Amino acid sequence: MTHAHEPTRSGRPPLAVWACGTHDHDPDEYLVPARLAERLVAEYTRPGQAVADLTGTGMVTNAALQSERTTSPATTGDGTEEVGWADLAVLHVPVPSDRMRPEGASVRARLVFAATVTRPGGIVAVITGLDHTRAGALVDPAPTVVRSAACADLVYLQHVIALTVPICLGGLGATVPVRDRDDSGLGWWEDDPEVEEAGLAPSVAEAAVTITSPAHLNVSVFRLRRLAHRTDAGRTGEVAA
Repeated sequence: MTHAHEPTRSGRPPLAVWACGTHDHDPDEYLVPARLAERLVAEYTRPGQAVADLTGTGMVTNAALQSERTTSPATTGDGTEEVGWADLAVLHVPVPSDRMRPEGASVRARLVFAATVTRPGGIVAVITGLDHTRAGALVDPAPTVVRSAACADLVYLQHVIALTVPICLGGLGATVPVRDRDDSGLGWWEDDPEVEEAGLAPSVAEAAVTITSPAHLNVSVFRLRRLAHRTDAGRTGEVAA
């Protein structure tokens, strides 16, 4: 398991690169590729352990069930979820866009909830993508995730670059899917004044969105401190569902 690696001399978490891309581009796997879900479950859990799929896709749940892991949280008599039931919690933080900006307090809230359902010493894996502003600048929510993790008693354990395109002939495959112009509020590169002011050719802006962005996902992997502080939603030992 890669999470057994010791921290590097620089104090930074180890970096891993996982090949998670296939030639069959399934739109349902855009947020969480099946091979990435399978790798996360295999790397950070053992058979019989519990997995919380907080991605909203069901991909991690499917991978867990196929690998003899459990996915349903323990519940109390009043229907609330029990604190600290999962050995691995996986969530997805979307890239900020004109219509949705999951930054600051929103990201912290997501991480705190993931930590709440994770057992002390368990793993929280956060999947983030990449995008570009209208002027072509890179947008990466991973740094915000790392900064917010400390508020949830999470220790940065490892960073994973999950390639979402196949590796062919020693390089990345050329069959990269082109996103719809309406996806994530994009499709702005034609006749956009900000692009013109930045001196960015529309063809370059389009390439940045349709080719560069889908090439990989970032996965920030954290471990919940064994003596983590818990914030209860109700009485001790429970959190509202």
